[in-house]
Amino acid sequence: MKKLKFILLLLIFVYGNSLTNTTTIRVMNISIDSSFSPEVLVRDSFIKGNCDNVSNIESFGSNLGVGYFSNAENIIGLSSGIIISTGKAEDAEGPNENVATSTAFNDSGDIDLDDYATSEVFDATGIEFDFVPLSDKVSFRYVFASEEYCEFAFTVFNDNFGFFVSGPGINGDFSNNAINAATLPNSTIYVSIKSVNHFMNPDWYVQNELPDDASTCGIPFNAAYLNNLEFDGFTIPFTATIDVIPCETYHIRLVVGDVADDKLDSAVFF
Repeated sequence: MKKLKFILLLLIFVYGNSLTNTTTIRVMNISIDSSFSPEVLVRDSFIKGNCDNVSNIESFGSNLGVGYFSNAENIIGLSSGIIISTGKAEDAEGPNENVATSTAFNDSGDIDLDDYATSEVFDATGIEFDFVPLSDKVSFRYVFASEEYCEFAFTVFNDNFGFFVSGPGINGDFSNNAINAATLPNSTIYVSIKSVNHFMNPDWYVQNELPDDASTCGIPFNAAYLNNLEFDGFTIPFTATIDVIPCETYHIRLVVGDVADDKLDSAVFF
């Protein structure tokens, strides 16, 4: 009888500790849902609140590249929002089991991304809409992620994205005099694989490479979220703020593209 009690107590101790350890270290996998329309994504996720000031919502590129993400606060620093990808949005879900996750949509480039890409743009995917701001500033948070990390950080395969804003008081270099607000903090340098990686601005880069890629890049294997996210690397959350005129109409384009070929997906979480 004493032996039986000892075994039961031992099982309870081991099982209890197992549960405690699991609860302590567990990070939930990011979840992607591609079933929502661009209208729902922009009104209910991106803008939130009073949506009467949003209109003409459209997506471009493949519908498979746009979706809603959640359960991401402890992974990328954003809890939920819109994901726009050059491949299937749902492929962003972990675990990271492939060094070259890719989907080619056979889509062309983008009028704005083409202007500053290091080579031809493929699989351009995005959402655009008109927006009437209620204050004099518009802010957004985003994370850029890619399968091009880390081995292609200093090559022509410099996948990029843009947050293009046009309207009254804005005089930029892109279509309709738009500006690209997706720049590094306190800088005019656009966020891309080339500008944020394990060597350039490493404090803003989160490693998630598999051991083979880390070895290729000559860096220690230090993947943060192999079980939770497919992408091999991503930026910390950045915040961009745009000066606008209240009650005027502005046009916003969120777009991401593969550069130099249609392989190895990249994405932006907004």
